[in-house]
Amino acid sequence: MPDEYISYKYIESLALNIYLFLVFLSIQIWFLWKDIDKKELRSLISASFIRKNCVYVFSFGIFFIINGFSEGATPLESQIFSLLAPVCLVFLTYEWYRKLRTIAHKKILPAELTDSHFFR
Repeated sequence: MPDEYISYKYIESLALNIYLFLVFLSIQIWFLWKDIDKKELRSLISASFIRKNCVYVFSFGIFFIINGFSEGATPLESQIFSLLAPVCLVFLTYEWYRKLRTIAHKKILPAELTDSHFFR
């Protein structure tokens, strides 16, 4: 029993970190979205990008369904299946972040941050 409790705690802390990373990536995508020229979005969509997104969404759905039907499994197996679903979402959001970062226009820093006389 104590071994299952320890592994349960590790998996729960790992799941929390995965969810926090998912929120971080989502916020980064939201910030990038402002700097993207909407006309360049067509260059973002390719067959391989759509295929990867479909695989991630399909995997998320499969792991989510397996987690729902894993009542007869051990608690550790159930926790692992509940951990794999958000991992698929992290892969999906990272793929979007990586693609959007390449087409986002970089903003120039304000003069207050680049001028050394401002800090004297």
